[in-house]
Parts: sequence; structure tokens; C-alpha cells
Amino acid sequence: MTSSTAKAGWPKPGGPETQSGHPEVLFTFDDGPHATRTAAVLDILAKHGVKAVFFWNGYRAKYKSSKRKRRRQLIKRAVSEGHLIGNHTINHV
Repeated sequence: MTSSTAKAGWPKPGGPETQSGHPEVLFTFDDGPHATRTAAVLDILAKHGVKAVFFWNGYRAKYKSSKRKRRRQLIKRAVSEGHLIGNHTINHV
């Protein structure tokens, strides 16, 4: 179904046609990467074959802490699994 053949009364998508021609949902996650919760989210997305956009805080990736290495591994994992990464500021004050 394309936006030109969408069900009567349904709003048309705001963007261009999708690659599949079907309506799509965009999942976004903010404020990570979290040392443990992000892995759980990535596991669920992988299980269902879903891609998402992660808007992460710069300090959570760079800040020197015991969790930094784990967070950087999660960033690499997300990118390698085909997710998009966006900047959600440096410190989110």
C-alpha cells in the first residue's frame, strides 16, 4: 500500500514513499547508551528484525567511568546491527 492508496480517512505519511511501499514506524530511543538497558533493547530489536534510531548523549560514550568500555561496545554493536546513531547533546543539562 502506498500513500496514494492508503485506507480512506487515514493520514498520508509526512515523508516520501518507503522502500517497501508500506507504512513504516520509526522507533527512537534517547539518552543512552545505558550500560545494561541498551543491551536489552538491542536484543529485543534483533529478535524481531527491527531497526531503530538512538539519540545518545556524548558524555555517556566518552565520560571516563567504569561503564565507558561497555557503553562503547554497545555503540559499536548498534551500528554493526544497522541502527542509526544521532547526537542528543553532550550532557543533556
